Amino acid sequence: MTFPRTTKFVLTIALFALAGAMVWVADLVNSTGPLFAGWVPLLIVPWVLTRPEERVEPPPEEEAPAEDEPSTVQDEAPGVEPDA
Repeated sequence: MTFPRTTKFVLTIALFALAGAMVWVADLVNSTGPLFAGWVPLLIVPWVLTRPEERVEPPPEEEAPAEDEPSTVQDEAPGVEPDA
């Protein structure tokens, strides 16, 4: 399973928000039970962050010039006379 970088970021934020919400729920119901459940999203965060990212295909390379077209690459350094 691969995630794009943006999805990883959004999931991480959502999981931390869920863990924080569990603290709020624990305060609201005056119980410690939700605090134990609040660890679950935090334990999922490393799994989300270690998933491989989707591969982005590099743009296709331009084709090499045809045989009859002159090359624009110079083999010699500028100012050097070629040996004849």
